[in-house]
Amino acid sequence: MKTGGSGARAAFSRFLPAGFFVLLLAFTAPPAPAAISKAPVPVPGGPPPGIVIARSPDPERTYIGTPAIAILPDGRYVTAHDFFGRSDLTDTTRVYGSEDRGQTWTLLSEIRGQAWFTLFVQRDALYLHGTASRYGDLTIRRSTDGGRTWTEPRDGRTGLLLKGRFHGAPVPVVVHAGRIWRAVEERVNDESWP
Repeated sequence: MKTGGSGARAAFSRFLPAGFFVLLLAFTAPPAPAAISKAPVPVPGGPPPGIVIARSPDPERTYIGTPAIAILPDGRYVTAHDFFGRSDLTDTTRVYGSEDRGQTWTLLSEIRGQAWFTLFVQRDALYLHGTASRYGDLTIRRSTDGGRTWTEPRDGRTGLLLKGRFHGAPVPVVVHAGRIWRAVEERVNDESWP
């Protein structure tokens, strides 16, 4: 376990009263055979199943990743994604809302300097926990208006949790013993993947 130091924890406890600790993990495992879906695969070139919330503005250079969804206490749905690739939109997150259980979606906000996150609700506020950029500082943002506006993580009191080179994904958060836990990875060297 790695935390931002007692000063950062004390300052951040005012930001998120339940406390927040970061668990750094790195592991992979293949899915169990029973977990592999037997659902039919859509025909290439055909429309995707379900409701399309967002499309890439330039599919050859700009890709959509880090999908996340949360349901607010009043029943509204909020979803978000980031962009990556060879684009000016890299490390930009877009947040969308639905008031009709996902039938229609509206762009609520665009956040520059946000990547690899999880979206979750805690104590009637919406949180976006991730990195400031790919392999960037670990941050958390809070929205009290359903995702339209967000805090800006500038220091330990406003959501900058740890400085460093972190990686994450839209993994679940767990609330246990008054603390919120989320798995992230820290890049400790410049070695590339095999």
